[in-house]
Amino acid sequence: MGKLISGNYLNTECAKLKALAGYYLYTELVVELGFPKQHILFCSNHGENSTSTREAFKSAKIALPTIYEKADSRVQAWVKSSYENPYSRLRRGIIEGCDYVNKLVDDKLYFNTYVNKNEPIKPEDIHNYLAVIKNFLPLREPANKKDLYKLFVRTLSHEWEAADSIRSDKNKKDASLAWVMRNTRHWITHNSNLFSELDEKMIAYLFIVNLRVMFDSNDDSLQHYEKILLNLFSEDALSEIHFKKITGNKLIPISKAYLDINNIVLDEKQNGINIQDAFYFNELANNIQLSGSSFKNDKPLFTKLLYQMFWLSTSNPYIDKSYKRSLLEIKFWDFNYAEKPYLNALARHIYNASF
Repeated sequence: MGKLISGNYLNTECAKLKALAGYYLYTELVVELGFPKQHILFCSNHGENSTSTREAFKSAKIALPTIYEKADSRVQAWVKSSYENPYSRLRRGIIEGCDYVNKLVDDKLYFNTYVNKNEPIKPEDIHNYLAVIKNFLPLREPANKKDLYKLFVRTLSHEWEAADSIRSDKNKKDASLAWVMRNTRHWITHNSNLFSELDEKMIAYLFIVNLRVMFDSNDDSLQHYEKILLNLFSEDALSEIHFKKITGNKLIPISKAYLDINNIVLDEKQNGINIQDAFYFNELANNIQLSGSSFKNDKPLFTKLLYQMFWLSTSNPYIDKSYKRSLLEIKFWDFNYAEKPYLNALARHIYNASF
């Protein structure tokens, strides 16, 4: 026969459980799941619960964590610091981004447009790739993040070894951003030292670009994972109002960035360094890497070049042959960075890092 349990009994037992809920949650997270203790803050507004919790830890012979009152100013400071922690924010954005595009693999995969049509990447390989990326950053923030970030970029860019055909696409106007990932793959393979000082911002930038060019979701709105990652740039981001004033290509210093890299190549050639000439920005940057130039190991320079490639692979150069008949002028194709919400947000947030 069944046993009847009175409502009073249930209320009493629930009250006992509630008083020790923090203890049970803490031990489950730390002991069973290996969750970092420094990521847990014990708070209580009830003195009797605090006493019960302390006794539970003592009986279990587990070191008692500091228990704060919720009104304590240190609690608010800790919550703010934890919420804004760059590593945690980067990790969360990567996890949510992989979850989002994992649903697009079967019918929205664009990556095969860049590879040999006779050797397409299989959907199951992309699923496995995303699983590795999603779980790459450990829950516990490592003491040496820079080595981890370099390995992450090597893994993130690995698939781009197969890319051999990157061109503009009228149906996917951001397709040419794949040059960012193709060059990243080439550089980290042949000169990984360039990526030994990466910060969370660059990882976030590469991750966003990578997912956008690997998949064509037909959804140009800013995704939740992108909002999380772009918050890493929030202090340097241009305001919507300010950016609207400079979105005309003539007001974005694209031509100066192009002139600067050309001058590096010209100066090095005059100094006897064998660097091949090129017309497109990504080719100029890559040719410096292929040469014996001292600039090839300039980490700040190539960090900036990766950001600038966002602008100069979309507003790429062309020659205006009609300029004063006998002269040639290099101009840059207009590209409306405000046309797509995600592009608008990405452009605003990386502008200062680019120029």
